[in-house]
Amino acid sequence: MSDRYNPFGLPYLDRPADTPNYAVDSRWPDQPSVAEAHRMGGLASTDQYSPATYAPFDAYDRAQQAQHRDEKQQQAVQRSADVARGLAGQQGPADIRPVVGGMKMADMAGDMFAPDDVLGATTLFNPVRIGRKAIPAAAGAILGSDTAEAAGRPRVPRGKAVMGGVVDVANWMPPDVPRASIVMPTAPLRAAGDTRASTRFPTGVGATENPLTHQLSIGTGEMMASPNFEYNIGLLSSYPGFGHLKDMTAPQAAREYVDQARGNLQYLYDRSPAVMRERSPHWYEGAHEISDALARRWGVPRPSSSAALASLSPQMDWFKNASLGERTGDILLGSAAGKKMTPEMETFARAASEKGFLKGDVNAQLLQRIRGKSLDQLDDPLDKALWIRLYDEAHNPRAYRTITPEGNFSEFVRNQGGEQAKVGWGALGEIQKAVRALESGGDMNIISPTLGSKHKVRSFYNNIENPNYPLFGDVTADTHQVAAAQMRPLSGASPAVAHNLASGGEAGAVNAKSSAVTGVQGLYGLTADATRAMARQNDLVPRAAQSATWEPVRELFPAKWKTAANAKAVDDIWRQVDAGRLDINQARDQIFNLAGGIGTPEWGRPGARSVAPAKGSTYR
Repeated sequence: MSDRYNPFGLPYLDRPADTPNYAVDSRWPDQPSVAEAHRMGGLASTDQYSPATYAPFDAYDRAQQAQHRDEKQQQAVQRSADVARGLAGQQGPADIRPVVGGMKMADMAGDMFAPDDVLGATTLFNPVRIGRKAIPAAAGAILGSDTAEAAGRPRVPRGKAVMGGVVDVANWMPPDVPRASIVMPTAPLRAAGDTRASTRFPTGVGATENPLTHQLSIGTGEMMASPNFEYNIGLLSSYPGFGHLKDMTAPQAAREYVDQARGNLQYLYDRSPAVMRERSPHWYEGAHEISDALARRWGVPRPSSSAALASLSPQMDWFKNASLGERTGDILLGSAAGKKMTPEMETFARAASEKGFLKGDVNAQLLQRIRGKSLDQLDDPLDKALWIRLYDEAHNPRAYRTITPEGNFSEFVRNQGGEQAKVGWGALGEIQKAVRALESGGDMNIISPTLGSKHKVRSFYNNIENPNYPLFGDVTADTHQVAAAQMRPLSGASPAVAHNLASGGEAGAVNAKSSAVTGVQGLYGLTADATRAMARQNDLVPRAAQSATWEPVRELFPAKWKTAANAKAVDDIWRQVDAGRLDINQARDQIFNLAGGIGTPEWGRPGARSVAPAKGSTYR
């Protein structure tokens, strides 16, 4: 007699139940048999049943749902990336019209991101001027695929942002709520073949974002979701001209700073010479041409050469930066790599060991490892970096050329005395990164970590590699861009620059804070957002707005003008704004007149000769 429940005495229920052993559902990871499923069903009618019995299956179902959602998002990102690459002149689908049509529908459905028509915006055939329409619309097409929200926790409104950067400053106020209630804006998945690098690179143990699988960005929204937001915003009121931010909440002060910085950028742009307004927005297209020409010369993927240039950029002006990049690749991938270390290299090394960059026991050991060897016999990128520098110092001319916004090489740079200026190297660690990039084979899983954690270097790589990529609005906010945003003659040692780049100041200085968990560093996001806001105001893509204001501030405050006395005079004018004796526009006018206005750069003067990067060199 079976112990099965049979209140009506049905005969077939008196027989023992079968216990088959075939799989019942292949979607479960452990392939449960019907017998196991029957047992679970039996437990359902007893007190032995508990949620733990089916928890593994329920968890797997939830994971499958998440995977399907991610796959759907990945498809949307891939379609959008194909369009972006096609618009930027990169390899893309043979016919992008269906994809653009899909983006158009996504734009119509997601009017919260942009009321403009993405199809019309992206067929203007002017890549510098698609920012106002194409960027928000394309962002809407991508981000619209994942609308998951954290219940009760406000997010930065993406309709007012370019992938992490505030655009419509006039209509957007950061929510005045405790920082802990703000979550990080959702980052889209990185599409296959996408050569953009995340501009944030979290490395902390508690990091929840993956910069290799998702496209992370930096802006005010990301800063608000990072632990040091209030502290860093508190530094703003110490800058001349921004004293009025002191009594504001952190979100209010952030918004006010971005708006005033946007106004400073607009002031410079409006007063630039016509040739500068016309040509300076193309600087990154020119850098892209240089990277492409070098990649072809060396036989490497262009992302490798773009990453090498970006890795060598810290505290280097673009003319030096480009020359150092060319020298690095020419030596590493050229005929010099097969030569043994030369007597001239030994002579330079001895001098550098006595009173130069090779002083100390550690560098002596490094030098010993490469003695008597050729470059192609070395394995460690740091050893190769030293070999490259020694060869260049011993055998290559020190002169370097000016470069036009279009990427052509022009006349040699000259100092104030009229003599040819000499290029100088940065740290060996930067050369080491350039070597890694050039040897990466274009693998973004190698290139992205090699670029390091600094927003500026990562953004600079993106602007060089993908200058017309219309989705993220990456901005290279370097020393000159901070100077333009504050309209002050700043240097790399200025506190405002150190706070922006999170580079640290002198001993005893008050430094900005960074978070390894979120990858947010310093005040960079504010400068980037001010540039994005100015870009939208002028129908420019953000990187074009950056170079269009980077150039005039360099001419307004040239190196020879940036004396301590002049810097103090400018700061004194801004302090009159803090004291209420001048308004902001009056201060801008006084500073402009004090500095003598914006001059014409050398590349913009009549008769300047240049040669395409494929046919010339920065140092030969």
